[in-house]
Amino acid sequence: MSVSESGNALVVRINTDANASQISWEIKDAANATVASGSPVGNNQQVNQLVCLSNANGDCYTLKLTDSFGDGIIGGGWELRTTGGQTILRDSFSGGSVSPANPTLTPAYGSGHPFCLPLGPATLKPTECGLFNNTLNNRIYANVMPGATQYEFQFLDPDAGYVRSIIKPSASMLFIDMGGSVNPLVPGVHYFVRIRTNVGGPLASAQYGPGCEMGMSAAAVVHCSQLINGTLYGHSCNETRAFGSSSYSFIYATPVLGASAYTFHIYIPGEPTALDTVITRGTYTLQLKWPGTPMANGSTYNVDVKTTVNGMQSNYCLPFCNITIDNTFTGTGGQLTQVDGSFNGDVRMWPNPVADGRVNFALKDLAEVDQQIQLDLYDMYGRKVLARDYGNSGNSFSTVLELPSEVTSGVYLVHITVNGVTTVQRLSVVR
Repeated sequence: MSVSESGNALVVRINTDANASQISWEIKDAANATVASGSPVGNNQQVNQLVCLSNANGDCYTLKLTDSFGDGIIGGGWELRTTGGQTILRDSFSGGSVSPANPTLTPAYGSGHPFCLPLGPATLKPTECGLFNNTLNNRIYANVMPGATQYEFQFLDPDAGYVRSIIKPSASMLFIDMGGSVNPLVPGVHYFVRIRTNVGGPLASAQYGPGCEMGMSAAAVVHCSQLINGTLYGHSCNETRAFGSSSYSFIYATPVLGASAYTFHIYIPGEPTALDTVITRGTYTLQLKWPGTPMANGSTYNVDVKTTVNGMQSNYCLPFCNITIDNTFTGTGGQLTQVDGSFNGDVRMWPNPVADGRVNFALKDLAEVDQQIQLDLYDMYGRKVLARDYGNSGNSFSTVLELPSEVTSGVYLVHITVNGVTTVQRLSVVR
């Protein structure tokens, strides 16, 4: 079309089904006044309707679509576009009588699809658009905006009425950043993604730029887990542990990328009177210590583990592991040994989580006069991603560890070794 980009002009595009007359739409301004409405004419075709919007009540609007029969647009969809061809919003309206849904999936979405004109300048890289086989560890890239220190990535599932945003200091983010237990991204859903930056003013008053659709693959995202088996730190599968406050009462599940919860099922098969309990934690570590029915000394228990990733729970993994309870247990099989002359000082590590890649370490109350200190960083799969060595004299040590850009968002284990004796700390990295 040849309409000028000046003013609030846009195109309402509807790919109709066999009953186009059942579809209608309306656009309201910020004062909830209807400023445009219409209905497509023509079945099973693409219908473009040019709209010039009044901006008497500002430049922000909402779009609402209805289907009188209640089955949406079968095999079609809707789209808002600028007259220059940029995509403002889109979705399929694959069912139901109204888009967005009522009630909306997230209350913050509102009763209509929100958009403002003219669009802002921030854009996603074209290579990100139309990809629906992403994993949690895939990165989304925006085009760099000179001078920007904040990039807000907004994810919408318009027909469902879902919206969630995340602010990053640079022009990229990971899908795992949108995990967690509150309104996580769901594998298999096509999300419309758009961004804005703080170039030219506060982020909250900036306009979103054009967007596009992307999503995560529904396959191979949720993984079951089990207790760590083998010689890695924290292994506890088919081993002996104590029940109570002992440092030997911890068990460790295999970390799963993006997991927000680990569920441990502890039981003795075929013994209905024995302990049978399910415990959920936000970490892959569980201390065998709780009030009420304890684990019986001398008994052997099966332990199954499942995880929750992006709101989706896995099944329990097989084969199960077992744990034998011995309350006189004093440490073998992967537990940290701390004997005379070993490091038993105070460890400080901050900030945690770390966002800018700079981690402060401080060790205090070191027993030996001279120390060889090693810091090793391991990812959730046990791979060493960083190693540093230091020599030190005195009863304290401090340094600033610079994390390279290859150390992406996630949870890491920091092995701190002083004169051959290791303690382990968890570090969360947010990029």
